[in-house]
Amino acid sequence: MTLFDRWICVDWSAASRATTGSNSIWVADTGGAEGGSPADVTLDNPSTRTAAGALLAERCSSEKGATLVGVDASLSLPATGLDRLVHPGAPWDDLVALIDGLVDDDDANRNNRFAAAAVLNQMAGRSDGPFWGHPPNQRHEGLSATRPPFPWDGQVEEFRACEASMRARRLRVQSTWKLAYQASVGGQFLMVLGWLRRLRQALPQIRVFPFDTGFGQAPRRGEVWVAEVWPGEFDLEGRHPVRDADQVDSTVRRLRSLDHSGSLSPLLQLPGEVDAAIALREGWPLSPALALP
Repeated sequence: MTLFDRWICVDWSAASRATTGSNSIWVADTGGAEGGSPADVTLDNPSTRTAAGALLAERCSSEKGATLVGVDASLSLPATGLDRLVHPGAPWDDLVALIDGLVDDDDANRNNRFAAAAVLNQMAGRSDGPFWGHPPNQRHEGLSATRPPFPWDGQVEEFRACEASMRARRLRVQSTWKLAYQASVGGQFLMVLGWLRRLRQALPQIRVFPFDTGFGQAPRRGEVWVAEVWPGEFDLEGRHPVRDADQVDSTVRRLRSLDHSGSLSPLLQLPGEVDAAIALREGWPLSPALALP
């Protein structure tokens, strides 16, 4: 028996224009029977976040069994940074509402993520961080082009507990505070939470791991679990010439394989040395490396 009946993987994008191909949104789905890559994994490449959101909402509403949606995007921030932006100890939902209220994103992918980050820095108490990085042709009061020293302001950590653990295992995970340049993930973070909030509001079966589910639980029939994944952890299988497509294709196959072998369940557990209260605010990806002793 597997935990899930369908597995989907999404490579999210912070692109500022409609785009396909490299550096765009890719969706790999084991539930489709036509098109895409071989062996029953369907690949879609919607050109905008609006189109991707509609596609994923349709996929999540049509499945009768349990579905896992792995998203290649950071879903939260270090707890020390959260406490600067929302009330100390406030739940993850408060962060989601804050980000969704600040970020504008239209149907053509035009968005204000750098200006929103500048506002968040001002809310955090200073203008030199903790968010940093912007294109050279842009200037935003309160947003530095270069990385500030961390712990920022003597208190705010650069990495979440999960990221620190992954980096200790030699995985090259980037900080959510990083908004620009190579391997930046902060832009995706700012652009994914609004979609995720609207998806949860539209579909009551959506549950986000671990914020809605806790640790050590199993999905019920009809539930859709959304979880953070890091495709860089998995070997590419070379089925597609576009690296982003190959990553989601390879990752969704690996998630399905882990579930069939009984190895996915341990990824839903929290290691004993990790503070559960912090992990329930910072998030925890489905990472085989994190399940290692």
